[in-house]
Amino acid sequence: MKSSAQATAAILAFLSLEFLGASLGASAHADEPTALFALKGETLGIEIRGASGVELPAGAHAFEIKTVETKIPSFKGARVGTYEDPVVPVSAITAGGNYWVDYPVARDAEPGIETVRIAGRDFTLTVVDAEIPTNPTVPLYMELQSRQTVIAHGLEENVVVQGPLTKKYVDLYREHRIEPIKQAITQYPTEDLDQWGQFGASWRQLVLDGAIAPPCLFGPDFWRDPDVNMLHRIATQVPNGWIYAWDEGEYNAYMTGLALARVQMLKREVPNTRLMITRQESPDFRPYIDEFTPVLDWFKQPGMMQDYTKTYGLYTSCMAQGNCKDQTAESAEGPTGTPMMVLDAPAVHTRAFPVMIYSMGASYGLYFNGTQNLPTAWAPGGLYNEGGNGDGTLVYPCGDGPCASLRMKRLRQGMNDVEWMVLAHAKGIAVESPVKSAFDWSKEVSDYDAIRSKVAAALVAASGNDVIAPSEIAPLVRE
Repeated sequence: MKSSAQATAAILAFLSLEFLGASLGASAHADEPTALFALKGETLGIEIRGASGVELPAGAHAFEIKTVETKIPSFKGARVGTYEDPVVPVSAITAGGNYWVDYPVARDAEPGIETVRIAGRDFTLTVVDAEIPTNPTVPLYMELQSRQTVIAHGLEENVVVQGPLTKKYVDLYREHRIEPIKQAITQYPTEDLDQWGQFGASWRQLVLDGAIAPPCLFGPDFWRDPDVNMLHRIATQVPNGWIYAWDEGEYNAYMTGLALARVQMLKREVPNTRLMITRQESPDFRPYIDEFTPVLDWFKQPGMMQDYTKTYGLYTSCMAQGNCKDQTAESAEGPTGTPMMVLDAPAVHTRAFPVMIYSMGASYGLYFNGTQNLPTAWAPGGLYNEGGNGDGTLVYPCGDGPCASLRMKRLRQGMNDVEWMVLAHAKGIAVESPVKSAFDWSKEVSDYDAIRSKVAAALVAASGNDVIAPSEIAPLVRE
């Protein structure tokens, strides 16, 4: 057990060091214990380079870091070649390997400080006396294309197979605090929301059960009007849901006209259901839309809408890498400066996106897809889509289910960073966000790690107890 003074000194010493590279997703180097900080119920992510041992704490899960190959750069200046991204579950660590370790801290863990040993490395873990919310304070929504899962796994396209497989992908998204949208398997139109429930494939099972955020009712199929009877049924049974009414189309008069007609129809048919559209707020749409979700590159930029009268989300897209159409190595444009989701961007980009959502006042974040190129995800160049490597694909087919990516792991880190910032605000702790605007944000992972270390230091210093809370240190993960 460490005293409050010792704990505070240890944390401040961590803050004064040049980042060691082992805290929460950076690689572990050297033999010094590295500081980790956790909320109760938080899953920590620790990246281990050249494992010097095989130890894993109880409840921890190890993933071997694999590589994929790019053929075309996502943006001007990106190299072409091999990149680390897939993380494949393993039952044990082998010395010398590169791993990601998920370390879940129990919700009933006692606050305090202890040393844990992972893959031959010592980590000083501080658990603060606060729980991470079960549901994210600022949700992140992402499409999951159900049909892509059966194609990627080479399975027969039928509900008996597709339902349980899709559920595995749904569970993986939610394990990383991401809420999947548009993943329903259902005959269209239908008023039977439990259709195919015996195969784990009903709309209710895949959209509602286990949801960590209010569900999206259906996607933006502009070529097909929603069935009114089905729409009424869904809106009645999902009073907290929202409708993804239309996708972009901004600055195109024809598409804007179609979008406006659609949202007018939706508001007429289901007036009590919230409507969302991925556009800037504008006077013509304002009477019908409850949630505007502009792309980051356009949000409150010069010449763009400055005043938002309603709550809003923020959307990152292919615009970030400067290319929304397939390019050659010679024609690829430079990135715009907003966070990119492509795998050949620096690791900090995906970590920063959730922090940016929160810091810029948005209620939620949106990313268009996690399964776009799932069937070709492992093939050389197989993740290239809309001008980016991995743009739209953040998971991989592995055996009879999905594997996550480093990018998905880092998104969860960013989601957790937000909860530390929310805690700081609630406790009156001054923590400066590493994000100033969509184009002005820190590119140093250490600045995001520092959020939690500064909050933990303030809580320890304020406690005046031998530990953060007046209780003994207990095992962090309980059988």
